[in-house]
Amino acid sequence: MTRVDAFTQQGFNLNYGYTWKTKLTNEQELRPIDIQYLRLSDTSRTFSRLLRDRPFLNNSFRQQFILASSYRYTYNQQSLEQRRNQIYFSGGVEVAGNLAYLVSSLTGQQKITNPDGSQSYTILNQPFSQYTKVDLELRNYFRTSANPTSGNKFATRLLVGLGLPYQNARVLPYLRQYGIGGPNSVRAFAARGLGPGTYRTPESNETSAFYDQVGDMRIEANAEYRQDLFPYVKGALFVDAGNIWLINDDPSRRTVDENGNPDGKNGQFAFNTFLKELAVGAGAGLRIDVQFFVIRFDYAYPLRLPYSNTQIKGLTSETTYNKTSDTGRFNIAIGYPF
Repeated sequence: MTRVDAFTQQGFNLNYGYTWKTKLTNEQELRPIDIQYLRLSDTSRTFSRLLRDRPFLNNSFRQQFILASSYRYTYNQQSLEQRRNQIYFSGGVEVAGNLAYLVSSLTGQQKITNPDGSQSYTILNQPFSQYTKVDLELRNYFRTSANPTSGNKFATRLLVGLGLPYQNARVLPYLRQYGIGGPNSVRAFAARGLGPGTYRTPESNETSAFYDQVGDMRIEANAEYRQDLFPYVKGALFVDAGNIWLINDDPSRRTVDENGNPDGKNGQFAFNTFLKELAVGAGAGLRIDVQFFVIRFDYAYPLRLPYSNTQIKGLTSETTYNKTSDTGRFNIAIGYPF
């Protein structure tokens, strides 16, 4: 993976698994062996400074092994074209680092100190990530016409993801974290521009080449009505909502309440406040659908911001932000969002 003017992250992967179907609508995938080695290289001066200033982010980019096993089950009725109501469900779990932690602790492998001051066990002097990750996706497609060739339908989606780092890790590897926003997510906001929680990217970071916001947990919901307009042209009305959060707080990402006072959560998820922290956007779109190829134009407007527009208080100097756009966001994408 390469981010221009920021970094290059090299990944080496080896996996072995099985995929099988018991019915037309059912598919299962089991990967008992999934090994990945991640190494960061070619970092720009600005990105290197960002890693020094944010130990939490630095820890997610550390050179490390991912020794994982995973399972995924998918149920998909979209191949049953005569059905007016079609359901899609996909659920997966990934577990990484438990066996490595056991071997490392029993054999007395050398520990290393992470940028945030925590210590990690190693395998062959290389740190490894340890976490459990669960992803759930539920979609429903209801066709308003009895004609099976009609494109008039209500489409809804719910995404829930949770990655729990523990023992040998306080944060998920960057490539395993969640981002939200963009043309296939909450379309009124920039890709990876939301969260975690009520955190808002300062103006100084937005002007750099890298200001992605990622987290350990995601909740997202989308609803869209699709309508045939002309041959090969469809229209849509939609609303999106969602956000990401952290399992462990990140002191370098200060979050505030509605009065601008630090709330102490620093991006962490809390059951009593997460609904208030959802970003909401709505809009309309056109789709050019020639069956084998779809180009999509969506215009989305933010209805609710998850963060406060107030300056953060209690810092040596107030953090400034760019003015929130009130003109919406135009997205061009290939394919349907879900």
